[in-house]
Amino acid sequence: MAGNYQKGMYNQLMEVMERLDTIERDLHTEKREHKEDVKCLSARIDELTQENQLLRDDNARLKSIINNDSSNTSLPPSTDQKEGKPANTYNGREKSGRRTGGQTGTMEQPLPKLMWKKKLNQADAGMKSGKSEIRPAINISRNTSWILMLQQQLLKYISLQIRMVSSIFQWNTAVMSHMEQM
Repeated sequence: MAGNYQKGMYNQLMEVMERLDTIERDLHTEKREHKEDVKCLSARIDELTQENQLLRDDNARLKSIINNDSSNTSLPPSTDQKEGKPANTYNGREKSGRRTGGQTGTMEQPLPKLMWKKKLNQADAGMKSGKSEIRPAINISRNTSWILMLQQQLLKYISLQIRMVSSIFQWNTAVMSHMEQM
């Protein structure tokens, strides 16, 4: 009986030692996997940190474009906004009540589309007959309206870019604060 008891204890001890070896192997494998995860996450953090720095620099550059003053443009210092005071824009002129820009009835007023076609047809007929007075005036008006349209498109594009950079900056800030909490 004593021999069976010792054999039973020995068998139990061997089972426990096998389980312990298995657990040690699993822990070693898990530890290796965790080290790989930490390396990957550290690389990702470095990558995000670099990207965040690039976005911060880009954001600062875009803010400097928006906030033009005498330090970053050729504007005179008298046009700078100083601590809540409006810029020096006084020129002594009183308001006339008319709308700004070209007044109706002037030569620089853009023509409606049907008038353009009519004028172009007249110009083509005049060019065939040797009278080409109308064509240059139409080209000047076309260039002016084209420049205005281009300016509007540029302003839309710049505002879109600023909104994009702002949202990316907010997203990166949220990611970084989340990473710091981890």
